[in-house]
Amino acid sequence: MQLRKIVNHPFLFLDYYPEDNPDWIWMTSGKFELLDRILPKFIESKHKILIFSQFTQLLTVMCHFFEYRGIKHLKLDGAMKQEERHANMMIFNNEQSE
Repeated sequence: MQLRKIVNHPFLFLDYYPEDNPDWIWMTSGKFELLDRILPKFIESKHKILIFSQFTQLLTVMCHFFEYRGIKHLKLDGAMKQEERHANMMIFNNEQSE
């Protein structure tokens, strides 16, 4: 399990995120570096992106990354109430949503 965590992002081992240098959120993970390069291209061409993960902690780190980059996002996970998840899915599926 520890190997699976480190392959996704080293921040999964931390209880905090280094705020002194927010670039660390993408510089410490090859997967996040790739996301940092390809997401702007998808967004520019008006694509919607759906990312799946079995790790809810990883989704939390991704939310921090998206906020740092100013990327609009929605999070769906098992910890949310069913009504919230359904509302977020409806927003995502709406053709006019960003």
